[in-house]
Parts: sequence; structure tokens; C-alpha cells
Amino acid sequence: MSHPKSLPIIEAAYSLALDTNRAVVKFPRHQRPGLGRRLEEAAFELLAALVKARYLQATDPAKAALLVQASQALDTLRILVRMAKDLEHLPLKRYEELSRTMRDVGRMLGGWQKSTGGQG
Repeated sequence: MSHPKSLPIIEAAYSLALDTNRAVVKFPRHQRPGLGRRLEEAAFELLAALVKARYLQATDPAKAALLVQASQALDTLRILVRMAKDLEHLPLKRYEELSRTMRDVGRMLGGWQKSTGGQG
């Protein structure tokens, strides 16, 4: 998906949404409408908030609000991924990969929040 104007955090969030979707497809059928759907929604919400924030000025209060929204979506995603692992719907290797990507996104998001004068 690499795009010349794309930010690394958006690339990482895109990868996270893609990997989350691929993991949910392998969930037991009865878990897809509940846990699976919520996982996908959190990943998509994270990606959408970052894309929207990308186009706002650093001083725009809406940008800070979108970055907070992205942070909340990331926290939700972390909890849901852990739950999927604990319920044994997510293999340990996939859990580790998703966790690593979430950690990277979180680090970049915190830096972005600090650079716009928000909390990191």
C-alpha cells in the first residue's frame, strides 16, 4: 500500500488492520460476529482516525481529538487481541506479531500527540 505521502504510522495501522482481518477470518464461526467484529472495528477506527488527523493542522483542536480517538481505539484493540489469545482463537505467533505492531503504532502515536502539543 505504500504511497508517497503516507506516514509510517498510517502504514503500520493499515498493516495492523489487514493482519487483524486475516486473523479474524480464522476465528471459530461463533466468535466472528462478536469478538471478531469488535476487533475489526477497533482496527478500522484506529486507521480512520489517523488518516483524518493526517490532513489537519497541528494546532487544530480536532487533530488532538482524533489522536485521542486513535489512542482509545488502540487500547481497545490491545485488550481484544489479548482476549482472543486467551480464548485460544489467536495463535501465539500471530498474537506476538500483532502486539509488536501495536507497540510500534503506540510509540508513533505518542510521539505524534506530543508534537501537536497533546498528551502522549
